[in-house]
Amino acid sequence: MLDTEASDEQLNNLLRLSERYCVIYQTLKRPPQLHLERQRLA
Repeated sequence: MLDTEASDEQLNNLLRLSERYCVIYQTLKRPPQLHLERQRLA
């Protein structure tokens, strides 16, 4: 919840920009594919 006196237009703009530039949001939205591999050293 956000307690603000910002207009609906300002809040919509904040949401749009957050979705576009927030690294955490982008990572959660499209998580990277991970691959683990075990390798024995000689």
